[in-house]
Amino acid sequence: MAVSRAIIPSFVPVQPGIENQDEDNLLLPLIALIFHRDYAKYIHGEGKNMFKQHLIIFVAVVTMTDVMVIQQSYAQANTPKSNIVNSVYLTIKDQKFGIKDSVITGTIVNNSTYQIKLAQVYALLYNGNHLITVVSGLVDVTTLNPGDDSAFVVSLLGLSFERYTLMPGGIPA
Repeated sequence: MAVSRAIIPSFVPVQPGIENQDEDNLLLPLIALIFHRDYAKYIHGEGKNMFKQHLIIFVAVVTMTDVMVIQQSYAQANTPKSNIVNSVYLTIKDQKFGIKDSVITGTIVNNSTYQIKLAQVYALLYNGNHLITVVSGLVDVTTLNPGDDSAFVVSLLGLSFERYTLMPGGIPA
């Protein structure tokens, strides 16, 4: 979306040579416009409360944005590497690691022509090449008919590890 120079106040610098500003860059000029208007009133002894309210809101928004960026960076930096080893009978798909609640979720699928009883998902947790432990997950439906699938969750209980491998298990009937 092209931002018209007409709606951007003259005191807000626009990068020379760039005709189309990003939509995200529109927020800064709007904030500047609000503060410029309120600051002008504040200097002349008018609207002191409004200026303070806008300043508080601005600081809160900037703080929340910073916290969200830090949390996202932390999550990306601390998300363990994953691997899936499927069996002849069962496949794991849509797996996700939840850093907040320390769980792995996904779907286990019976891709065989057999009914699978006691379906489970196992997570093998590693630091480097050293196996720390194996954790079994909970599957919503433990008996899967051919073609059926079920959600699963593996609770990691706050364990610390660098990578994990998921493996489905069950007994063909």
